[in-house]
Amino acid sequence: MKIKKLLLGLFTLCLSANVVLCQSERPSASDILDAYQSTMENFLLYREKFALKAEGMITAHKPIGYPKGDDFAVLNYSFFRDHERLDSRREQALYKNDEIRVAAKGQYVCVGQRGFQINHRVDKQPSFAFAYTKDHWDNAISIFGMSGTAVLGYMEGDSDTPLWEVLKRTPDVQLRDAMEVVDGHETYVLESKTHHGHYIAWFDPNCGFNLRRFVVRRSGTDLLNGKPVNSPPAPIRLPPGTKPSQPHGTVIEHVFTFDSVNIRNIDGFFLPDGGKITHYRKYSNGEEMIRRSTFRILEIDFNPDFEKIEDAFVPEIPNGTRIFDKDFPNQPPRYVWKYGKLVPLTAQSIPLLDTPLPELKDIKIDMSTVDNSNKMMLICFFDMNQRPSRNCLRQLSKRAKELKAKDVIVVDVQTSKVDEDKLNDWIKKNNIPFHVGMIHVDEEKIRFSWGVRSLPWLILTNREHIVTAEGFRLNELSQKITGTENAKK
Repeated sequence: MKIKKLLLGLFTLCLSANVVLCQSERPSASDILDAYQSTMENFLLYREKFALKAEGMITAHKPIGYPKGDDFAVLNYSFFRDHERLDSRREQALYKNDEIRVAAKGQYVCVGQRGFQINHRVDKQPSFAFAYTKDHWDNAISIFGMSGTAVLGYMEGDSDTPLWEVLKRTPDVQLRDAMEVVDGHETYVLESKTHHGHYIAWFDPNCGFNLRRFVVRRSGTDLLNGKPVNSPPAPIRLPPGTKPSQPHGTVIEHVFTFDSVNIRNIDGFFLPDGGKITHYRKYSNGEEMIRRSTFRILEIDFNPDFEKIEDAFVPEIPNGTRIFDKDFPNQPPRYVWKYGKLVPLTAQSIPLLDTPLPELKDIKIDMSTVDNSNKMMLICFFDMNQRPSRNCLRQLSKRAKELKAKDVIVVDVQTSKVDEDKLNDWIKKNNIPFHVGMIHVDEEKIRFSWGVRSLPWLILTNREHIVTAEGFRLNELSQKITGTENAKK
């Protein structure tokens, strides 16, 4: 998620001097949202270095197990950021009659070009973890759960977009005529009815226009995390032999409330450091679910010495843990964790046969002018520095008219990074009539994801772009094309 800085309006809060909007002038809805955005961004979103500790508690959860006896859950959080490095952690303990029933840990850590997410019970080693190609701020704050993200300005149901952006996109945000008192503080109230639900937000002008309260009500086709509230529940995959619980039915009403917000002044900035969260759901079968929780930031350090925090930015992944690559969510684990590194599970890459052709997003190539609908595709991975690759492209070029007549689009991909001018000169000199691209980052990973085992490497798809043949010799191309067309018939 990339959060764009927006120009502040006439009444925007001047945070460096901690100036608030003049009380004698009534701000507009846009002024209030600009001020709230500025306050929140100076809190954490644009700070390149900080460390914080926080705690939370789940005190009620009906009807799924809470409250029974003295059941409650305690959660402890830590969050480190050092420019591009992120480390977000959660420890959770579920108590029953003052005894821990379940204890669990979660971590999202991003170092360099890789991010890793690990969740497991404390009494068990994690059997798997997830890997991400890039750092994701939203993955890091997701470890905080629904309570913590509200303190950071991300409300449930819009978890990937901060509240000010949600409301700024709404054309009919209304500012109520009169100010209202919340927990002893006068606030401006913004209200909006949209296809995302009915939003009401109370902003305190005397504390950097931080939220004092927020409520969103959703029902019917109102969107909750991009899907209608009344969407049928997704099927849950259970281990063999596990008896599924009785389904609740579809959600007909969803209410999220963030209130009792505590705001304090730290280093000249007004910061929300905690509050109470209530989730309410009503189901089509008449059942109701209420979940109440609290969140509180205990410590914030805007100039931490990470050399003294030895485990910061270190993935807590035991050797032998299987790693699922989130860039390929429908494929089995690709790696195993060994001594702080990803090691491929197999020496050979995973075949693409009978699977959709991967996207070309990691290959530098312009395909905007190509109409590949209802046409077969031939992808040729090559290296211009290798003679077999050069010969393959020259032979393919001689068959360009034949391939075009058969509705085959050819794409050539240079697998190693070379000087683009030299590559273009070679293409022009040898009259290569096809679209040519180049892998420009992480060549080994991209080749692995495309199943490339040697060069040159040919991949053929049918007209629906499902891979029908891969790794074959050039003299087999006509046979593969014929077989692909016959299979369609």
